[in-house]
Amino acid sequence: MNEVVQYKSEENYAIITIANGKANAISHEVVDGLNAGLDNALEENKVVIITGQPGIFSAGFDLKVMTKSPESAKELVTRGSQLSLKMLSFPKPIIIACSGHAIAKGGFLLLSADYRIGIEGDFKIGLNEVMIGMTMHNAGIVIARARLELLMKLLLWIPVQSVTKAVTLTPVPTLKSIYINSLCLYL
Repeated sequence: MNEVVQYKSEENYAIITIANGKANAISHEVVDGLNAGLDNALEENKVVIITGQPGIFSAGFDLKVMTKSPESAKELVTRGSQLSLKMLSFPKPIIIACSGHAIAKGGFLLLSADYRIGIEGDFKIGLNEVMIGMTMHNAGIVIARARLELLMKLLLWIPVQSVTKAVTLTPVPTLKSIYINSLCLYL
């Protein structure tokens, strides 16, 4: 795709990997690469797996772009929202293999996928825009509300004891190709 996004086509799925520095920041180049990867997967009629670097899926939008000017920030946020819309309307399943921290736009990408899996570890996953004083954009509010509203309703009906005693699934260190191929045949 480009220097910061790699695309690998397998038999039944495509893996798109974000590799943009230590924060795996979502820049214009990353958005371009993700869009190109999704276009390739659509053309090849493949399920998509999006992942990041070990320890970090993405810490959100590139702060260099976001602090350059209000217009620059607005352009990147708009393109990020368009990417989320493309993911939400993608005709094949999109799986996020969360490789670590997923903050801000990284968290919104998680919410924009059909399925999410992650690795075990002390990672932060969340939407921190309000906490750091940013105004939440409309697309972000809609995506978060749509994905999290059902969860919040379910939590109202689960006794607190059940939540505190929730079973944690132990993730496998490496997903085997044959397993992913089999999974993708059924999606």
